Order: sequence, then C-alpha cells, then structure tokens
Amino acid sequence: MVMLTTGVLALTAAALITVVKEQFPDIQQCLNKIATVYENLASKGIQAEEVCRNPQLMEVIKQFDGCLKEVESTSRTAKLWIHLLKLIDLVLQFIYAERIGDWNMHITSTIAMLPYFHATGHLPYAKSAHIYAQEMTKIENKLSPREFDLFVNKGLFTIKRTTKYWSGTWTDMCIEQCLMRPMKSVGELTHGRGITESTLTKWVLGTPFFLKINEAVDIFLGTSLTYNEQHTELRDSRKVRDQNDIETFTSWHRQHNPFNKRSGELISLSSGFISDESVNCDQAHEIGCSVMENIAGQTFGEL
Repeated sequence: MVMLTTGVLALTAAALITVVKEQFPDIQQCLNKIATVYENLASKGIQAEEVCRNPQLMEVIKQFDGCLKEVESTSRTAKLWIHLLKLIDLVLQFIYAERIGDWNMHITSTIAMLPYFHATGHLPYAKSAHIYAQEMTKIENKLSPREFDLFVNKGLFTIKRTTKYWSGTWTDMCIEQCLMRPMKSVGELTHGRGITESTLTKWVLGTPFFLKINEAVDIFLGTSLTYNEQHTELRDSRKVRDQNDIETFTSWHRQHNPFNKRSGELISLSSGFISDESVNCDQAHEIGCSVMENIAGQTFGEL
C-alpha cells in the first residue's frame, strides 16, 4: 500500500508546501536559506552526508521547524495538514533509506513510526516494530566486523538486483517479483499445470535454478531492461506529468486552504463539516507517545 500511494503523497506534499509558502513568507525565507547553505557547502566538495550534519544547516532547519510550529498553532485544521506533511516526509525518508541502503536512516525512520502504529491501533505492527528496532540497534554484537561493515556501512541490508544507485528493494517485494510473478504466468502453477503436492514441490525446488538460467539467457540475448541507467521517474514525459498534477493539487488546495481556518475546530476541506470532540487525528503523535510511555517495561506477550 505504501509503495502504491507514494507518488500521490509526494505530489500532495509539493502542493501543500506551495500553498504554505504563499501564505507564510517566513517559510519561504527558511527554505531559501536551506537551499543557499546546502549549495554553498556542496560546492566545496563536501559529501552529502556531511553536508546534512553541518551545524549551520541544522540551525536553519531548526528555524524552519519553528516556523512550521507557528503555522500549526493557528488552528487544529492547520496542525493536521502540517502533520500530514511530516508523515509524508517520514514515509519518503523510509523509502529513500531502503533504496540507497542507508542503514542508520532506516532504523531512525522505523523508530519514528512507532507512535503512529500505537495511535492508529495497529498493535501487531507496533509490537513487531519495537522488537525489530531493539534487536537491530544491537546488531553489531551479533555480526563479525566484516559482516557488520557490509550490512551497515556498505548498505547490503537491502536487496539489489542491479548495480544502479536507486535499486534497493524490500524483501517481500523481491519474493513477489521472483517467486509469485512466475508462479502466476502462463504455463506455470496457477495458469496451466495446476497446484498439486508433487508439482508444487518440483516447482519450488527447481525455481531457484530456473531463475538463474532465465536471467543468463536474457542477458545473453540482450532482452533484459534492468540495465538502463535512466530511472523511469526522471524521464521528461514523467516530469511534465508530475508538474501538471502538482498544479492541479495546488489549485485545489488554494480553493480549500487548510491554513485559512482560524477557528479551534477540525474542519473537512471538501465538505466544510466540523468534527466533534471525539475526533483527535491531529493529536496522533502525542497519543502514540503517551501509549508508548504506558507500556514501557512490558514484555511482548503482555501487550
């Protein structure tokens, strides 16, 4: 679900940022400062990781966060939509970490999601994520120095089927691509042979060898499309389409501006309905943190 809606989330965030900048000049000034500081540091040959940790840049980002808090304080509706921006940023950060193999960002993003799992009532996700985060922060004690370097510093915790930069893939996605897709193709188990115990056993045991042969034949014949260095999202046609979508989103948000609501109520932008006191989605982070404090010290089975 996350992967299917990432594009929509990113376009929504771009539209919201545009509306916020138009209404709050301080936001625009902070963004200009961030861009200027980043470009100055990058022009000196400093690597992106070091640039992002630069004290000067961190100070400007802190000012930007302060401006967002001022916008949040104007109304509950504004707080909800600023909160949405932060959630979109968190999801994109998680995807970015997986795609490029940034282990520290992966763990940081996972931990940042914990309050929202609790606030939305997804207890199985919350419990599993807690265990995962706790175990992975101690991974250095479980791996040899060489394995730890490959896993954490070289980004080999994510699966890469090509040598391209933006090619990290989630484990479940690889299972879907390498196992489930061939299973559902013509002539395979669900479209031809049928699923019996004997055919399923033969197919499962033979698939790993078949995939290697199939990939080798594709490469030999030059029919594989996985070695194109240009990502599909960077093509001119996609850029034009995305820009048109951003303009559509921005136009709608200008007409239904969430930052013009000065009342204390939580208001629906499309219908104008005012929520009652039981609706508290704008307080998701606070509620999630409160739940986490209450369960501190409990075991997995006690939750």
